[in-house]
Amino acid sequence: MVGRALINSLGDEWNIRVLSTRKNASVKGAQVFFWNPQDFEIDQRAVEGVDCIINLAGASINHKWTTEYKQEIVDSRTRTAETIFKALRKSSSTKPECYISSSGVNYYPNSLDRVFTEDDENGSGFLAQVCNLWEKGADNFKALGIRVIKLRIGMVLSREGGALKKLEPLAKFCLNAPIGSGKQWVSWIHIEDLINVLQKSLQDENMHGVYNAVAPSPVTNKEMVKYLAKAVNRPVLVPFVPPLAVKLLFGQMASVVLEGQQASAKKILNAGFAFKYPSFEGALKQLYE
Repeated sequence: MVGRALINSLGDEWNIRVLSTRKNASVKGAQVFFWNPQDFEIDQRAVEGVDCIINLAGASINHKWTTEYKQEIVDSRTRTAETIFKALRKSSSTKPECYISSSGVNYYPNSLDRVFTEDDENGSGFLAQVCNLWEKGADNFKALGIRVIKLRIGMVLSREGGALKKLEPLAKFCLNAPIGSGKQWVSWIHIEDLINVLQKSLQDENMHGVYNAVAPSPVTNKEMVKYLAKAVNRPVLVPFVPPLAVKLLFGQMASVVLEGQQASAKKILNAGFAFKYPSFEGALKQLYE
């Protein structure tokens, strides 16, 4: 979802290459190269003479967390970075100017009252561990003299996919409801603002290190439900979904909705970035108008 939006926004200004695990795949507006990061296989031509690499790869977390799938979540983030790193180290061409890696606000511990900055500690849950390994993989590129940016991304608001596409049908049938207490925080970002953050990361040589890619106004789960219902002109009829029911339905993956982090946008704002959609209600209004 994010990759397609990014390609569309870059247009003809950049010559774009895409890595795909499907042979003979085609992507409008880009040249496609095959890779199989599970076996550290990549078409070497993909990394020759590139200016910047944006790694958005990662298996979906919206899947039953079996032991095997949890390993796939980790591998899809760490092996992809390692595969690219090995290809760049092997390449004789000039190294890219920057390497931009996605990560997540799940890096931080679960909290109802703390606001987390990029300097705060790593959490202890599964997704926090995944984000930590993800970012360590990105840090390896510093050894090649490459500027590294790691974006801890919140929930991306888009009607093309992600959480909103799953929640919208529930809201339209008045089945969307706060999860548990509804007090858990949701750090989020409109898809258009995320694309602009990625473009700024590409072009601003002063940007390096970690940035929370989140809007400056996080919402609680209860507020998110209320605003989404308003956006689709439906009432909220179900008072709440009991935590036990969520755990029975989703197992370990229930932590994704039962826990939350309030991430600060101060660093990206101080870097000169201006959000087009700073409020959750305003972002939904634009998406549903």
